[in-house]
Amino acid sequence: MPSRAAGPASASPRDGTPLRGAAASATAALLLALLAACPPPPDGAGDGPGPRPLPQDPLACLRLADEWSQTGTSREKKLEALAALDHAQSLGSDPYVTEVLRARTLFRLAEENETDARRGEWLDAALAAARRAAEIRPERVEGHYYVAAVLGRVAERATVGALDMIPQILAAAERSVEIDRTYDNCGPLVALGMLYIAAPPWPQSIGDPETGIEYLRQAVECSDFPVNRIMLAEALLDQGEFEEARDLLRWVLSRPPEGDWGVAGNKWRPIARELLDRAEHPGQ
Repeated sequence: MPSRAAGPASASPRDGTPLRGAAASATAALLLALLAACPPPPDGAGDGPGPRPLPQDPLACLRLADEWSQTGTSREKKLEALAALDHAQSLGSDPYVTEVLRARTLFRLAEENETDARRGEWLDAALAAARRAAEIRPERVEGHYYVAAVLGRVAERATVGALDMIPQILAAAERSVEIDRTYDNCGPLVALGMLYIAAPPWPQSIGDPETGIEYLRQAVECSDFPVNRIMLAEALLDQGEFEEARDLLRWVLSRPPEGDWGVAGNKWRPIARELLDRAEHPGQ
């Protein structure tokens, strides 16, 4: 299957709604609670080119990092977000929130700059941050989720050893589902489903398209986020289920560009149209 369907990394735009105060979306409930208490960034802190002076309050730095690392911000702004996280850490910021934000920022850098020479470096650093987060707060979903997401992308790039990573991805994805399957528009279910679809079959590995499709169906039932339906539609296409795939993709393309989909749709609508063309013209 195409790389976009090889694991949870394909869902990277899911939590891209910018933070706008206590009622806004953020990486997780814990992150939202902490960032909502932050004072607003200094006037002009997020505007214009070039780095800006960073506040001396760790929570304010975390808030800046969250805003600067949203899906759709520039490569340079995300690099500034990493600098803000380093500064927040030096000021004694909450280590779990800092590592989750660092993993997310690095992951988005890698996802949004696929041809960048530093992509491998960013993925390695994102994986290290996600693992630290999972160690700090093993009862929370975010660290495990990003371990699964990032390691899936690392495995895609690996020329050797990718099969050895699958048990680690599986463990992280299963733990994410166990803790909170609804996180990130039911991303843990998508992660697990796509892993079963993308992995080689037994006896090489755990690959099982039927199991993968079942997890994707659960993700569609769990959340109406259009990307979940795109993932399921592509899996169904590969199994020759053209009619159901067409229905899913037509639903996706009928959605208005609102909320999370307003950002993510810029990437995913062309993919949905491409898949719908496959579904409407099988065999071509």
